[in-house]
Amino acid sequence: MPRKTKGEKEIEELREFNDQELQEQFSGKPDSNGKKKKVVFILLLILAVFGFVCAYLTFTGATETSAEKIEVEKQKQQQEEIEKVVKQVREHFVLPENELPSVATIVDAQTLINEQPFYHGSIDGDKVLIYLQKQQAILYSPERDIIVNVGPVVVNNQN
Repeated sequence: MPRKTKGEKEIEELREFNDQELQEQFSGKPDSNGKKKKVVFILLLILAVFGFVCAYLTFTGATETSAEKIEVEKQKQQQEEIEKVVKQVREHFVLPENELPSVATIVDAQTLINEQPFYHGSIDGDKVLIYLQKQQAILYSPERDIIVNVGPVVVNNQN
C-alpha cells in the first residue's frame, strides 16, 4: 500500500469523524455529554424570550398609539363641535373675535332652572358658550335655533 500524505490522512480522519457524528445523530444516541442538545435548547429558549419581548413591546406600543389617536380624534371632534356652535350663534349675536369659548351642553335643564334664573327657558341639549375674557355667557338652543339668554360670568378667585 502506498504511503498516505499528511493531507490525505487529515481527509480520512475528517470522514471518520463525520461518519461517527452522523451515526450518533441518526441512531438517537446522545452525543458526548449532551452538550449539543443543551446548546440548542438554550438557543431556542433565548429565541423564545426574545420573541415574547418583541411581541409585548409591539403590542403595548400599538396600544399607546391607538390611545393617542383616539385622544387626538376626540379633541378634533370637540373643536369641530365648538366651531359649529359658534357659527350658529354668530348668525344671531355678535361674538368676540379674539376668544374661543368654552362650550357646555345642558343635560338636566330643570335642575339648573331651579338653581339659577339664567337657565330659565332652557331645555336639555342646549349649549352654554362661556367667554371668560369678556366675562359673558350665552345660552343657545340649537334645536330651536334661538339665543335663550345672555348674562355675565362672575369669576370668584377666592378659595
